[in-house]
Amino acid sequence: MIPKKGQRAYISGAISSIPNFDDVKKMFREAERQLEQLGYVPVSPLNSGLPKEATWGQHMKADTAMLCTCDFVVFLPTWRNSRGAKSEMRNAIDFGMPLMKFSQPKRQIEKTPEGCYKYTEPEIRLETLNIKL
Repeated sequence: MIPKKGQRAYISGAISSIPNFDDVKKMFREAERQLEQLGYVPVSPLNSGLPKEATWGQHMKADTAMLCTCDFVVFLPTWRNSRGAKSEMRNAIDFGMPLMKFSQPKRQIEKTPEGCYKYTEPEIRLETLNIKL
């Protein structure tokens, strides 16, 4: 079931296991942008108010508090490489929250009436993340 527009979406993905923090920021900012475009209210652990240098445990406590304010969780492709994201997944399951991911549509190639070809960017959507525990 796809969440209703206007609901709060917690973004979960690898943070501390990615060496370049600028890459982390780009990935989470893009997820925020996509969720806003889809009509949801994004909630990012990067906006917890804690300094980057805080301990992993401090971040997880703050992130869990943020997750509890949300209606569903969107997992980025990097979640499998993250101890924190796996913990967030367990919490979301325990709390009965829907687990979602962004669809991975491919660009379409269309032939124009003039015989030229053009790329069409597909619409980003959310889909259920199917997990076997």
